[in-house]
Amino acid sequence: MSIFVTIVGTIMALCVNTLLAYTLSIRNLPGRRILNFIVFFTMLFSGGLVPSYMMWTQMFGIKNTIWAYLLPNLVANGFNVMIMRTYFETNVPKELLESARVDGANEFTTLFRIVLPISLPIMATIGLMSGLAYWNDWTNGLYYITDKNLNTVQVFLNNMLINAQQLEQMGTAHGLDMSSMPSIAVRMAVAVAGALPLVCVFPSSKNIL
Repeated sequence: MSIFVTIVGTIMALCVNTLLAYTLSIRNLPGRRILNFIVFFTMLFSGGLVPSYMMWTQMFGIKNTIWAYLLPNLVANGFNVMIMRTYFETNVPKELLESARVDGANEFTTLFRIVLPISLPIMATIGLMSGLAYWNDWTNGLYYITDKNLNTVQVFLNNMLINAQQLEQMGTAHGLDMSSMPSIAVRMAVAVAGALPLVCVFPSSKNIL
């Protein structure tokens, strides 16, 4: 489940971020300032936990579905969009875009045949950041998932840590000696188990970047 969410979520995030960032980088786009402000506004303010929960569960019905891991992070990351937009504006030569439009290429052709081939560094960077975000995410599983069959590694490890803390608190409340309980060891084991797959991935991602 964790591998599926990370791979599919990263691909979806790259597609959405790239399309939106390229759209915002077009200087003669009508309403460009308003769209940029809307994306930037999401970086400063959010609707809050309760309205977000009601929206995703009641309107979109993602509770106890795989979409609970994919959609909330997909549409709420304006930071990556701004990074890609800035890269497109500063590192893609305007002459290439103008020559493509003169030759009759539409925006999709310009994006996929000209912009993306020379934007592999930013694509790899955003892909790595999105992959890390999806792999480390446990809050969406905590909010929207009650089916244990849909738990990811991070949700499972977080539940394990919560159970250990609750066991320690219950033992202390009943006057039991919990000094021998390895609570710190459990936390360290959880941290290692969650980070180990990414430690194995980083050397290969470094070569790509």
